[in-house]
Amino acid sequence: MHLEVLPDEGQVEILGVDVASAKRRQRSLLRQRIGFIPQDLRLLSELDVFDNIALPPRLSGTGAETIDLEIRSILEWLGLSHKKHARPEELSGGERQRVAIARALVMRPALLLADEPTNALAERQGWQLVDALQALSRAGTTVIVATHNEALMRAAPYPAIALENGRLTVVAPAAQGEGETQ
Repeated sequence: MHLEVLPDEGQVEILGVDVASAKRRQRSLLRQRIGFIPQDLRLLSELDVFDNIALPPRLSGTGAETIDLEIRSILEWLGLSHKKHARPEELSGGERQRVAIARALVMRPALLLADEPTNALAERQGWQLVDALQALSRAGTTVIVATHNEALMRAAPYPAIALENGRLTVVAPAAQGEGETQ
């Protein structure tokens, strides 16, 4: 069962699509352009690493050869090539996190939503992920990250919106304002 919640009033536009007035097929195509890294990872224990990552392109009808090439590239990039046949329970927390990241990126999304993406990663891996997210942003992907990691937020070269004591504040990019609150 798939549940869609549409706005009761106002307008929500994502990647140029008004979701309330879009037809069901348009919303389905829109979802294929959005990558999501959930905090709880949601890896399927009955599938190995390769098949967990391959799930979104398979569901969209992508050919097996294309899927294989894309996943090999992503696994190599994330340092997981040697784990492609492992099941999620055989992986460390950081490895599972990287599999969830790979699954979110395999469709080359126009919008990437990441909920605490560095949570289970070692510090070095976390900063590597930050570099990768910045590269995705420079390549044209809109990246939205929700995090409690203040060091990550303050080091980002883009403005960040922080919720502090119930108030939204804008944190200037480190390169411009050295992490000062505006």
